[in-house]
Amino acid sequence: MRTREAVIQDAKELLEIITTYKVLKLEQLIRVMGDKDKAAKQSVIRLLEREDRLFIHDSMVSAEEKWSKSFDRGMIAAFWVLLDFWQEVLYHTIAGFPAKIEFITPNDAYDIIIAEQGMEHVLSTFFHKQRDDAVRHLVVVENMEQMYRLFCPGIVFCMVEDSGSVSYYQETEEG
Repeated sequence: MRTREAVIQDAKELLEIITTYKVLKLEQLIRVMGDKDKAAKQSVIRLLEREDRLFIHDSMVSAEEKWSKSFDRGMIAAFWVLLDFWQEVLYHTIAGFPAKIEFITPNDAYDIIIAEQGMEHVLSTFFHKQRDDAVRHLVVVENMEQMYRLFCPGIVFCMVEDSGSVSYYQETEEG
């Protein structure tokens, strides 16, 4: 049986995440809690909900009761990518344009960028002029065609399904 202190610690961690990212899917918060049993996860979420620290709207969770103004589909996709690295993440936070999230693992620094349709030229220009080789860029695209319109050596493309499944693609040196 988990102690009250353990539940409170988990609640603090979830509260930090939801206040940072504003609106996420409930399934994303559940995955953040890792391999704890289902009852433990539910008790943490119920505690925060009872205290009006998070609000559940169907499959979405938000830091505010009126969540639609903070809803960002790109942030949700970026958070799915972050979850793929979750066990290694030392630090994570929201980022400035063009990235949504930046995070650090023991071996690398990353940013997660959402390539919105029609913004490929802007992102290619950004990579050409501002690219930081110390940061690995994970670029979320909606479709394969976008990959051909973005020009930057070394970036990793991601396609995120609604279910949270992420596929990764990287250009090889042969092209």
